[in-house]
Amino acid sequence: MATKIPRLKQRPDWWHSHGDEMRITNFIRENGYLAIGGRAEQLTISKNFTENYYDVAWRVVHGPSEIVTGCRIMKKESLQNAFGLIEATIDNQSQWLINHYGGDAAEQAKFIRDHNYLCIPCPGTGRDGDPNISIKLNKKIKQAVAKLLA
Repeated sequence: MATKIPRLKQRPDWWHSHGDEMRITNFIRENGYLAIGGRAEQLTISKNFTENYYDVAWRVVHGPSEIVTGCRIMKKESLQNAFGLIEATIDNQSQWLINHYGGDAAEQAKFIRDHNYLCIPCPGTGRDGDPNISIKLNKKIKQAVAKLLA
């Protein structure tokens, strides 16, 4: 009988490969603003007028006449958890996301993350046309988010 060789961790099914291209495009710490973008998508995080809350907005271009936008207001702790800066307890309303889709952290209608693969606001098909944004978290992105939230 042949020995089974374990497979290396693969990307989640809900992950879109455009997330590999995401880089910091603008960061103004004094104004509480961070933009992360790629060829077809952009995410902005900006300080909300309410303390410890941030406006998180995304834009995905699917083609010349097809653009999807969205936004959420997120607590500082939710953003820290989304970007892998802390490991927060997952509430019962969000645990089903991890049970169903897999991952390390999730908050319903805000994000799902599996290791360094982040999707905002929810998992999708991983194909073109999804109304969400994928971001491959790297050291620079995590450091910028940490500085923004400090």
